[in-house]
Amino acid sequence: MKIKKLGMMANDSPRAVDLAIESVSYLKGKVESMLAEDHLLAAIAARNRKISSSLAGLNPATDLVDLVLVFGGDGTILRTVQCFGDSAVPICGVNMGRTGFLSQVEPRDLLPSLKRLASGKFELVTRMKVEVRLGAEKLGSALNELLVQGTKTGKIFRASVGIQSLGDFMLEGDGVIVSTPTGSTGHSLSAGGPVVDWGLDAMVVAPLGAIRPIRPLVVSPEKEIVIVPGDECCLAMDGRVVGRAGQGNEVRVRRSESKAVFAVLRPDLFWAKLRQRIGG
Repeated sequence: MKIKKLGMMANDSPRAVDLAIESVSYLKGKVESMLAEDHLLAAIAARNRKISSSLAGLNPATDLVDLVLVFGGDGTILRTVQCFGDSAVPICGVNMGRTGFLSQVEPRDLLPSLKRLASGKFELVTRMKVEVRLGAEKLGSALNELLVQGTKTGKIFRASVGIQSLGDFMLEGDGVIVSTPTGSTGHSLSAGGPVVDWGLDAMVVAPLGAIRPIRPLVVSPEKEIVIVPGDECCLAMDGRVVGRAGQGNEVRVRRSESKAVFAVLRPDLFWAKLRQRIGG
C-alpha cells in the first residue's frame, strides 16, 4: 500500500511536536500531501513556519487519508479512533506514553519506521470494536471498552447484566466493564479479566468490585449484552464520558459493524509488550 496522503494527530506535549516536525521534514517529497490536526498544526507553525507550510489542516470528519500517524500514548490513539468514527483509516502510533500497547514505533526508531511506512512495507490488521446504545440511541463505538459505573460515591451500584440467550445475573458492586480483545490489557485486566488475543473477536464482561464473587466472562461476539441499572450510572467509552443512564434504562452492547485498522510494522510487538507489563 503506497501512502499518498498522510494525516497526523498528537497529544499536546512539546516532545510530540518535535517528533512531528522531524517526521514532516523526512517525509516531504516522499508522500504527496500531509495534514495535521489544528492544535498540532498551530504548535508546529509556532516552532517552524517553513515546516508548517508543508502541511494542511486535518478534519477527521471529512478528510480521506491513507494513514494517520499518531504521536502520543494509547489515550491519544483511542481519541484518534473516536475522531475518525466508522472510517477504516489505518493508524500507526509513535509511543509517547509508557507501555504503549497500541503503538508500533518508539521515538528512537522513528526515521527507519517512517521509511518503511512511506514505502508501504507494513501490514494492515483490523481490531474489533463494540457498539453502545442507550435504548434506541447509538452513543458510538469503542475500541477498548465500555465502563458502566454508579454515580453515588461510596454506595453499592446494582444492575442486571443480561447476555443474549444465556440468561442474566445481578451485579452488586462498583460497576461493570464490557471490553474488546484490544481493551483486555487495560481496565478489564485490572479488574481480573483475561488477556484475549487481539486477533480474536470476543467480548469480556468484567464486574468491578462485586460484593459477591462473579468471575469475568468471555462472550461470543454474536451475542448482545444488555445492562439495566438499578441506580443512575455513568457511561464511559475508551475513557471518555458519553452519557448517563437512569434506573431501568437499557444499555446495549454488541459487536460494531466497523473496525479499527492499524498499520503494523512488528507483528510480535503485542506479546513483547504484554510480557513487559505482566512479566514472563
